[in-house]
Amino acid sequence: MKVNECPKCGSKDLSDIWCTGRMLRQQCRECVWQGKPRIPEIKPILTEQEIYVDAFGGYHYEAFDKYGHTVLFSKSYNTEEKALVSIKKTIEEGKKVEYGPYTIILWPEKVKVDGKVFY
Repeated sequence: MKVNECPKCGSKDLSDIWCTGRMLRQQCRECVWQGKPRIPEIKPILTEQEIYVDAFGGYHYEAFDKYGHTVLFSKSYNTEEKALVSIKKTIEEGKKVEYGPYTIILWPEKVKVDGKVFY
């Protein structure tokens, strides 16, 4: 049975640990108390995840020249609006070079993906 506070010292700083037989046991981080093993609570299995597109997080863009080759990778922006301001400047720069105009792809911060379920 799960408790909200340690019966030995009264602390609320409790955690669960795995023990023999795939059972869970509560333990107190303040003292040496450990509860009795219990059957784990049933947890729903999620089939969808949000995955970050960029290693640094945030929105970023990639600019391509008129031949389809990458000209630049932007820094990461914490909002889409800030990325769009920079994109507008980069588009204008691409109009002034012989290998322009640029095509720009704005990448989102993260995307949702569905996993395949196997039984």
